[in-house]
Order: sequence, then C-alpha cells, then structure tokens
Amino acid sequence: MISTLVLTLALFGKDLNIEAIPFTGIEPEGMPVGCMRLTSGHTLKGPRGFGGYSALAFDPASGDLTLLSDAGHFLTAEVALNDDGSVMTFSGGRRSKIERPAQEKSRYDTEGLAPFGEDWAVSREADDDVVRVRWQGNRLVQEEQLTDFSAVGTFPKNGSFESLAALPDGSYLLIPEAQNGRRRTPVIRWTPGEQPRKIAVYQGEDDFEVTDMSVDSKGDRVFIVERAFSRAHGPRAKIKVLKLSVLLSAKPGEVMKPATLGKMTFFEGADNMEGITFYRSTDGTDNLMLVSDDNFSSVQRTVLITLAVPESCPSAPAQP
Repeated sequence: MISTLVLTLALFGKDLNIEAIPFTGIEPEGMPVGCMRLTSGHTLKGPRGFGGYSALAFDPASGDLTLLSDAGHFLTAEVALNDDGSVMTFSGGRRSKIERPAQEKSRYDTEGLAPFGEDWAVSREADDDVVRVRWQGNRLVQEEQLTDFSAVGTFPKNGSFESLAALPDGSYLLIPEAQNGRRRTPVIRWTPGEQPRKIAVYQGEDDFEVTDMSVDSKGDRVFIVERAFSRAHGPRAKIKVLKLSVLLSAKPGEVMKPATLGKMTFFEGADNMEGITFYRSTDGTDNLMLVSDDNFSSVQRTVLITLAVPESCPSAPAQP
C-alpha cells in the first residue's frame, strides 16, 4: 500500500505539514535510468511559500537534509534511508529565511549551496557572486560577500551560477548556465581569498543547461545535472560525469566532454531538476539525490529523487 508521509516543519516560527507522496511503479530493484537505477522518488507539497528548491546538501550519517530555495530560505529536515540509500521516511524540520543586510533590496535568487567551514557558501545568480550564510542560534544570517565573478566575465540575466561544488582542498567549482558558441560554457575554480579563474570549457548540448554538480573525491568524479524544458517534450534532465583529476589538470580553454549516465523525462519523475548531491549508503552503494525547482507554479512539482550509481557506470567519456 502506498502511504503519504507527512513532514511537520516550522515556517518562520509556525508549524506546517509537508506531504511527501511516493512515486508509484518503482520496483524493489529500482527503475533503470541509463546505467543507474531510480530507487525512490517523492513529490513534496506544502503551503504557500514552499518551493523554489534549486540546491541541496545531505549528510547520510545524520540524515540531515538542507534544501536551498531561490526565494532565500533553507528547508531543513531529517531523512531516514534504506540500506541501499533510497529514502524511507522524513521527519520534523524547519524552514528559515535568510536574513540579509538592510541595504540589500534586490531579489534573493539564491541558487548554489556548498559547505564553507561550519557555515555555507551560497551563489546568487542575479548578483553573480557567492556570499557566506551562517547560523546564529535559530537565525540564518547572510554575512560577507566571499567573491564575485567580474574577473571571469559577465553573464546574461538568468544565465549565471546555479551550480556550486566544494573540493577537498577548500576550493570550489562553478559552471554557469549560459552557453557561448558551440554550446560551450566556462568551468570556474575559486579558492577563498583569491580571484576566480577559468580552468576549462564544458561542452554542453542544445536545450540543456547546467544547474548543479556534486563531487565524489574518493571516486575521482564530478556529477553534473543538466535540465531542459519544451512544450513538445516536457521537462527533461541528464545526469553526466567527468573525472575530477582530468578536469583539474586541464589546460585553460581545454574542452571537457562529459559522459552521460542517464536521461530522465516526466515518466521517470523528472521536473525542473536543479539540485544534485552525492552520498554513499550503509551497504556501500553510490547514490545521487536530486531536487526540482517548481518555480512556485501550480503546474510544476517539487520532487526529491534518489539514483543508485553502480560500478558499471562510466567515470569518464569513452575514448573515440
């Protein structure tokens, strides 16, 4: 029997219920998505103001899940996993607005999320920058600007940095949505205290845009999610991978062509997929968790999806 899970949250000091409705039709062994398996999926529904989730962070040891909304709030909750890494249950959490300096009047447009010591680094698409966000007790406060991207160029409106990933050495990777000629976009590396710099070029595809990435340093992999939408084909997503060591050793301007692990459409549960994070489950399975941005639209959904990534999946493109 399919049951609806209820997630009780505090909304800026008030409790509310979030429904987590499981996908139907997923067999125990999962649904094939390219070389991967879709092992769980939930549609999340909440009251007005819920949604817009464009990035996520997940700690499988504690079950702590953090979703970042482009409307400037964190949704934190606890997630219990099955041994294979699929989502079993949700439990209580909190939705917290990011408090900004009084002089900032522009919209939040918070898109990318990565740890920054004990705090968070958050990329903002409208401002082409990264800011520090810190918990102060129960308050979530935006502090200083950590960097902007004027040193690496300008980017069109709604075409800047949705993707942000932390590296083991304390630096960060970013890829903007906007593509130049031949469907290419720069890969940016930023080390705190230094100027961001272009390290390579990412080869994209028609219609698809990079919206997030996550690093598996043990496996020497960077996982990337690209999304697309058209009236003819609906929402689509592709999960891709690059070898981290190859990317970091690239010459400036060298073109990186990722391998495609799988493609998702509405029939695999895809919506406007914007967030991805990598984790390992207790049985050693490599997993990806993805979230979609519903754009606060009644015709879109917030979905939380898990994909198992077996060893048979490639870690780099096949050689020609």
